[in-house]
Amino acid sequence: MILKKILTILGFSIFLILLLNGAFQAGFERWDEQTNIEVVKDTIQGQSIFLKLNDENFFEKPPLFYYLSIIISPLTGIENSGRFVSVISALGIVFLLFILIKKNVSFSKAIVFLYLILLIPQLYFVNPAGYFASHTFSSFDLDTLQIFFIVLSFFLIFISEKLTTKNIYLSYLSLSLGFLTKGPFVFIPLLINSFYIFKQKRVKE
Repeated sequence: MILKKILTILGFSIFLILLLNGAFQAGFERWDEQTNIEVVKDTIQGQSIFLKLNDENFFEKPPLFYYLSIIISPLTGIENSGRFVSVISALGIVFLLFILIKKNVSFSKAIVFLYLILLIPQLYFVNPAGYFASHTFSSFDLDTLQIFFIVLSFFLIFISEKLTTKNIYLSYLSLSLGFLTKGPFVFIPLLINSFYIFKQKRVKE
């Protein structure tokens, strides 16, 4: 048991180091990091509750990621704000999946999952094999936050043997926040969760 705890702490520590290395060391990509930084910067400078880009309203993407970036920007600086939103989201993603696997399969399998995640360079490095790939777990992009809300919705549905009404509502709320992060991709997990809920004969109040 002590060995498993040591391996867990070590794995999450390496994971955090990889995330922070991407947040602090990687240059900002033209697609889409630089645009997202400008949206945060222009919105702050314009002192507007609406997103701004080049003195015009920005409606290309939903607002949640940008609002969170704006909120933490006094602590991180504007250029790192969105990257820290992604780093925190990535930690949440892996932690929730780790707990889900640990509870429903085994502690050992959860540790294997954690170290397998560390072996996927595309999650941490831009263009690791020479292919165009500008989004990572540390990018100033919306993707990681939306994935977090999707994983959280699954977590709430599958963490317990019996569903509760509260967890169902929270799962749908999580997907709603995912929609406010990056739009309609959440409809796929919405269908999956809804089908699973429909198949359950008993819902504990």
